[in-house]
Amino acid sequence: MKKIAILMAVLSVILLSGCSSKLMDPVYMEQVRPHGEESTVTFFRSSILGGSVQAPIAEEIRANDLSLVGICSTDTKIRHVVTPGKHRFVVGGESGSLLEANVAPRKHYYVRVSPRLGWVKARFAMEAITPEELATEKVRKEIQDCALVTPNADADRWFLNNKASMLKKLNTAKSKFKNDEDASEHILLPSYGIDELY
Repeated sequence: MKKIAILMAVLSVILLSGCSSKLMDPVYMEQVRPHGEESTVTFFRSSILGGSVQAPIAEEIRANDLSLVGICSTDTKIRHVVTPGKHRFVVGGESGSLLEANVAPRKHYYVRVSPRLGWVKARFAMEAITPEELATEKVRKEIQDCALVTPNADADRWFLNNKASMLKKLNTAKSKFKNDEDASEHILLPSYGIDELY
């Protein structure tokens, strides 16, 4: 059993290494569109820091359960359709980091996935982007220059094998979040939504 666990850990590192993830496919047409009251949260990553480490992102769908959003590589973005209301996301890496979201109907939200230096490999944080930042050409171009990607069947299999690890990172991140004095940048407010989809 111990050998199997070690093998799974090694395979996870291999699958999440490299500049782009084989677990994500490009979206050639605008396939991810909200309907009715739905909104979108777009996670984007432009920094080359920690480029060899991928950033898996998941949404908490109920207590002790997660759903894969996608795996964010450098210069990619993942568009996630959500219902209005509260949502909680976690990003993996060396450790987990939390984003609390409260979204209004029919709006588009943007979150920067930022690598940080870790002890062994990169860790990541999710930064909510304000409407003021989105009004600048620099930030809009940063988002537009990222390629839109979506998870494939291999991503679903990877997530199934690594869900327990992501749940552990979520629970650790929740504890840290309560004591984080700078938690405001990790909170996506309803007022952060805009009408433009980049």
